[in-house]
Amino acid sequence: MGRPASSTIRLPELAGLLGKSPRTVTAWAAAGMPTRTVDGSRCVVVSEAHVWLMARERESGRASVAPADERAERIAHLKARRELAELDLASRRGELCTREQFEDRVSGIYESVKANILAVPTRDAHRLVGHRDMGAAFTVLQVIALELLAAIGKDGN
Repeated sequence: MGRPASSTIRLPELAGLLGKSPRTVTAWAAAGMPTRTVDGSRCVVVSEAHVWLMARERESGRASVAPADERAERIAHLKARRELAELDLASRRGELCTREQFEDRVSGIYESVKANILAVPTRDAHRLVGHRDMGAAFTVLQVIALELLAAIGKDGN
């Protein structure tokens, strides 16, 4: 099954975020707060839960569940925790690399590009000798450029 959006959380997490008991949040879900099932767990999209709670508070005339700044801070904290968890998972899957690994890879590609470009005059000058027509010389240069790009693409993999 696909990975849930980073703003999707389980009901107990929402309870912790809002400083409420899991029983309260479950009651909200029973009262109509939008939920969805992700990997067998009952979850909410944070933004949808927020909209539902605000509408419920307006209808009942009660004060906010938490001050708006505090709620926004809690949501931002939760999103940051989710992003950190996603980065950790990507790291464990081997989908991330260190800055040094990235710099080494880019440096290697740069050196390959540089070497291939610098080799063009020595390697391909003989292909242009004898062409008196600019159109024919231009065609040869296009072929050389395409060959150069292909070589760089192979080295860059």
